[in-house]
Amino acid sequence: MNKLVLDNLNYKVTEKVPVWLMRQAGRYMKEYHIVKNKFNSFMEMCKNSDAVTEITLQPIKKFDFDAAIIFSDILLVLDAIDINVEFIPGKGPVVENLESLKNIKSLSRKLNSKKVKPCYEAIKNIKKELIDKPLIGFSAAPWTLATYYIEGRYNKDLSRIKFTVIKIQKKWTL
Repeated sequence: MNKLVLDNLNYKVTEKVPVWLMRQAGRYMKEYHIVKNKFNSFMEMCKNSDAVTEITLQPIKKFDFDAAIIFSDILLVLDAIDINVEFIPGKGPVVENLESLKNIKSLSRKLNSKKVKPCYEAIKNIKKELIDKPLIGFSAAPWTLATYYIEGRYNKDLSRIKFTVIKIQKKWTL
């Protein structure tokens, strides 16, 4: 394995600064759009291990970055616990939102392992092809996921989650 990225992340002196970009695969690449156009939705594409593998490897093949970043979305975690997530063109993600504080227990739903299987398959396939480069994953913080779940979509003022946190603080200690 190429140790450049790992050494750099561990504060070791390296012969060059490693290069990788968050969202290095995606909209700016013609190759990405060719794959994207084969699917009815962004979510469908994210759940297809072959598509995720191909899209993740596109910038590595084109630009020879020092690490690959898995092509995914942070909201797939919500989908994996059976919370409905849709990506609406021109609007972005819309999430089945928490309807009331009575449903707060639904935040601790169990993982639907069938829904994460394509991601595991893609990681396995990507690692076979990368050989000498690290694969970087990412995730959302629980706060970010809770925000989407409570708000139902991206909302700059976060009014619903602020209200919910105030209500929760009255019942529990955070």
